[in-house]
Amino acid sequence: MLVALLCFCFSPLSACADTSYSLFGLNGIGYFHYLNAPNAHQTAQQKMQWLERAGAKWDRFDFWWGTIEPQPGVWKWDQADWLVSFYTRHHIHMLPILCYQAAWMHQSPHTPEDFAQFADFVAHVVSRYHKQIHCWEIWNEPNIPAFWKPHPDAAAYTELLKAAYLAAHRADPHCVIVGAAANETDINWLEAIADHGGLSYMDAVSIHPYSMSDGPEQMYLAQQLENVRRFLSAHGRPNLPIWITEMGWTSSIENLQSMQRAAIYLVQSYTIAAAEGVQHLFWFNEQDWTEGGKLQGWGLLSPDMHPKLTFDAYRQIAAFLDGCHFVGYVPLDNGIGYLFRKGRVERLIAWAYRGQTATLPPLRPNAKLIPLFYTSLDQPTARSLKADTAQSALTLSEIPLFVTDVARTFLKPLTITHTLPAPSQWVVNGDLQQIDAKGAYGWHKGVFYGGADRGTFATFPEEHALALTNTTDALWQSWPVPVMPGERYRLTVEILTKEATGENDAQILFLGGPGWSWLGGPTTESVTGSTNGWRTFTVEGSVPKDADFLRVNLISKRNTGLVLFRNIRLQRVP
Repeated sequence: MLVALLCFCFSPLSACADTSYSLFGLNGIGYFHYLNAPNAHQTAQQKMQWLERAGAKWDRFDFWWGTIEPQPGVWKWDQADWLVSFYTRHHIHMLPILCYQAAWMHQSPHTPEDFAQFADFVAHVVSRYHKQIHCWEIWNEPNIPAFWKPHPDAAAYTELLKAAYLAAHRADPHCVIVGAAANETDINWLEAIADHGGLSYMDAVSIHPYSMSDGPEQMYLAQQLENVRRFLSAHGRPNLPIWITEMGWTSSIENLQSMQRAAIYLVQSYTIAAAEGVQHLFWFNEQDWTEGGKLQGWGLLSPDMHPKLTFDAYRQIAAFLDGCHFVGYVPLDNGIGYLFRKGRVERLIAWAYRGQTATLPPLRPNAKLIPLFYTSLDQPTARSLKADTAQSALTLSEIPLFVTDVARTFLKPLTITHTLPAPSQWVVNGDLQQIDAKGAYGWHKGVFYGGADRGTFATFPEEHALALTNTTDALWQSWPVPVMPGERYRLTVEILTKEATGENDAQILFLGGPGWSWLGGPTTESVTGSTNGWRTFTVEGSVPKDADFLRVNLISKRNTGLVLFRNIRLQRVP
């Protein structure tokens, strides 16, 4: 399990004067969540030490309106002043989130008076701290009810964003206002903001692409970022910077496998973000916590501040990702490489797709590699490959392999492209090669959020097939696929039935809007009775205007017989 040096550099954020251009940020210290605790300053200092040790250059944190302005026109600056001074002393760049409703409000801002009061709050804060803070995010995840009550309202958020943008730029003409702050890659939310004129009132757009599947490959992170760029281009803002202000995976320090998985996904996420031109990625988050007796394992540190493997992975990437620029993608059989350059030296990070192996040609003798899962927190030292190793091809797994000092002769047999190769098919594990008696990788029994599970679910590993029987309303559901309106998809599936009744078919289900509402979609012909062996069914459908994801459903309703599905293939039709 080896990795080596990787580097990255992206175009400067010209409007954000006197800030770091580092990709690496954290949702880290979180001072406003414990600012009244007796040991608040000590806790913040401990968190800062770990943040600095990780190599993060930015921290994203709350600036609560109700705390800073507890009553209309009454300002309480002591805690905020201490915090800003604290970051400034440590040379860590700040992204405060200006949120949530004032203490005298019972719901999120929704009237002109509310927007004016929020603008006044923004004006006071930006005026006070404009010499130390240059970038501000407006709200957090206003597209979900947890953070915009009683329910998301794009029109209201856009009016709030406009008021905040104008107030902030009057106080500091060179500040950067980060807008949208969307939970998930919610293109519908961005479209709604654009429809209300909000795109002109942000200097960067932020998303939180948490995975509803597995790792960044399985969630198609690169495609999600491409979809955001396509949206921005369609609305006349192709150069608006994209920030990921939250992203992460859970793990437990008690579970080595979970930490290795999360560390791999962290490395892959930062690599993909670097290649796709993301300006800042704020990992969520620095430290695990317990809530309702349940571990929330999003952190790089355990609840008692012991470093996890994700901390090690973050520290290594942050240490070696500076000063370079992305050159291109290196397609491999069953894998992918990302080529970067610093000066005249090429550097590569590559991995195989999950469950597969890929091969790199021989490297030159002085190419250097570094292990990903090293155990010491001391600065790792790159080591040169032995001559015999350098003359042999390298077998890659899902674990990223970083290589520095890559020879130009090594690159000659490889293809370098500026376009990420599109998947030949979009359903994860559609061929059902990764299947056992318990289930199939990439497939849910019933709906992800619950429902459509009234029936008997079965797997046939020897047939590479999923089955349903004795159903009232049941389906197998694939992991989501990011899509854009107007795209057309073709679903092909093989179905076998034995004395089947009711409805048995496959569907392309489009999802969009708040909570990924079901928007329907085309289905194959329904099959009943007994088929003479496997039959192939095909259906096509275009993505509707308000959809940004799809899932494939394998459906059986009111069926007293047996239906099996295999060779599920989803392709984008040119």
